Amino acid sequence: MNEIKLPELTYVDNIYALDSMMDHILLEPIVAVDTESNSLFAYQERVCLIQLSTKSRDYLVDPIAISDLSRLNDLFSSDHIEKVFHASDYDMVCLKRDFGYEFRNLFDTMIAGRTLGMNSVGLAAMLQTFFNLQVDKRYQRANWGQRPLKDEMLEYARKDSHYLIALRDLLVKKLVEVQRLELVKEECAYLAKHTQPLQNHTADMWRIRGVNQLNTRQQAALQSLYDFREELAKEKNKPPFKIISNQALLEIARSFPKYHKQLENISFLSKNHIHQYGNGLLDAIKRSERIVVKDRENHNRYDDVVQMLKERLNDWRRDKGVSLGVPSDVIISKDMLNKVAEVNPQSMYALKQLLQDLPVRFEHYGREIFDVIKKGKHYEN
Repeated sequence: MNEIKLPELTYVDNIYALDSMMDHILLEPIVAVDTESNSLFAYQERVCLIQLSTKSRDYLVDPIAISDLSRLNDLFSSDHIEKVFHASDYDMVCLKRDFGYEFRNLFDTMIAGRTLGMNSVGLAAMLQTFFNLQVDKRYQRANWGQRPLKDEMLEYARKDSHYLIALRDLLVKKLVEVQRLELVKEECAYLAKHTQPLQNHTADMWRIRGVNQLNTRQQAALQSLYDFREELAKEKNKPPFKIISNQALLEIARSFPKYHKQLENISFLSKNHIHQYGNGLLDAIKRSERIVVKDRENHNRYDDVVQMLKERLNDWRRDKGVSLGVPSDVIISKDMLNKVAEVNPQSMYALKQLLQDLPVRFEHYGREIFDVIKKGKHYEN
C-alpha cells in the first residue's frame, strides 16, 4: 500500500487554537490518540505532547504551553467518539495522572494485533506489515519536555497517531473474519474503566531487583544509598537511574565500602561517579548503621489451596492460548485469573458475577474456568 498523504499539521499551543480544534474533533466519529512524555529526562515525568488525528487533520497539543486542558475530557469521556490508541495502557495512566481524564469507547491496535495472534505488534512493525512504512525511531527517546521542539520531532510525533485510524480499520476487518472483535472491544472497555492513574514517582527501595537477596545489614545500606540518590535526583531534576544505576547501589550495599579506594572496585561506578558522589555514598553507608529496615509491605502470599488453584488456572490459560495461537493474556488477564483463584467461586453464577465486566470471556470460557475450579476442589478433598 502506498503511504497515506499527510494533511496539514496544526500545532495547538493556546486556548483559542484548542477551542477551534475541539469544535472540529467533537464532530468526528473517530479520533486517534498518542502522547509523548519526558520520563528519561526528569525526576517526575509529565505528558509533554498529545497527538490527535482525525481522518482529515493532525493536531499536536502542547500541555506545557496550555495550562488548562480540561476540555479534552469531552473527547476522552465521550461514548460517541471512538478513540484509537496503540498500547493504550501507558497513555491512559499518564493522562489520568496529569489531567484526571476519564476514558470510554477505546480501540487499541496493539490489543487487536495480539488478539489476531500477530507475532510483532509494535507500532513500527504493524505499520511496516500493513502499509509498508519505515518508521524513523530517531526521536523515540527524545526529550519532549524541551521547547521549542524541532520540526523533525513534530513530524515524528504526528505519525504516531496519523496512521492509527487506517490501521484500526484493517484490523477490525480481520477481527470480524475470525470472530474476535468482541473480545477486543471488551478488553478495551475493561482497561478504560479499571486502569488506575500512574502514581507520581515514589521512593521504594523494594522495587530494585535483587534486594531480597541482601542480608539485613546490606538492606539497611541499600536503603540509605537509595535515599541519597533520591535527594540528588530531586535536586538535579533527573531520573534516579541517570544519577547512579540500581546495579551500582546493590553492589555498593553488598560490599559495604568504607574508603574511596574500595569504591573503585564497584564495576557499575565510573571514575566520574566516584569524583562527584564518593563522599556522599560513603556517608550513606555510615548512616545505614543506624537504620532499621521495615519489612516489605504487601507480600502476596497465598495459602496452599489458592496457590494450587492459581497454578491450575494459569496452566489452563496457557494451553488455551496455544490452541488458539494467541498470547495467554488474550484469553484472560493474569490479574483477573488470580482474583478468580482467591475468591474461588463455587457456582457458575458466582463466577459470572466475578467476571461481570468480562461477559464475552465468561460466555467463551466460563464453563472451562469453572471446570478447573471444580477439579481443584476434587484434588483438595
